[in-house]
Amino acid sequence: MASAQPNQSRLNRPGSSTWRKLPCISPVPAAGWTRDQMYEAAAKLHEKGAKYGLVADGMTALDAPFSLSLYSQSAGGAPFTDDVHHPTEVTVDATYTEGVSKLVAGIQSGAVAPPGDDITKQQSLFSAGEIPMLWSGQWPAAGFLTDKPEIKYGFAPLPQADRPDSRCPICGPWPTRSTK
Repeated sequence: MASAQPNQSRLNRPGSSTWRKLPCISPVPAAGWTRDQMYEAAAKLHEKGAKYGLVADGMTALDAPFSLSLYSQSAGGAPFTDDVHHPTEVTVDATYTEGVSKLVAGIQSGAVAPPGDDITKQQSLFSAGEIPMLWSGQWPAAGFLTDKPEIKYGFAPLPQADRPDSRCPICGPWPTRSTK
């Protein structure tokens, strides 16, 4: 299995009077937080004025079926495909369907950005304080931290269903780090 850094959720934290005062999550979620807690947080952020509480194009873009497999695996279900690189079989079990249903409910409520939402500017919108929670990898973190050091970003591990899923090389437990 190839070595890679895990994905993580990004959380905007107000840090200066010049930054748009979107609601934020406090405290920053720690390892073990769940998908239900993530969707609840997204709903609260949306209710408090964010256009979307969560932008997670990895769960709503063309590769979404693979990303949504993480929920299923974390809940003890089957992965979406038998092989990530050369799939020959697809499995959609009850846990996979449950995960998709939770995402659909988040989208329908307005808490989660829908499929087709313009993702070309999501990182700049996040660093500008327009998006309070962004599902992303660790790769844009340096830019966020150096471009806008006055903003206090929070970094959270990927949420889980029942247990962390480490079967996907880019997703595993990631220590929560709250940065300035």
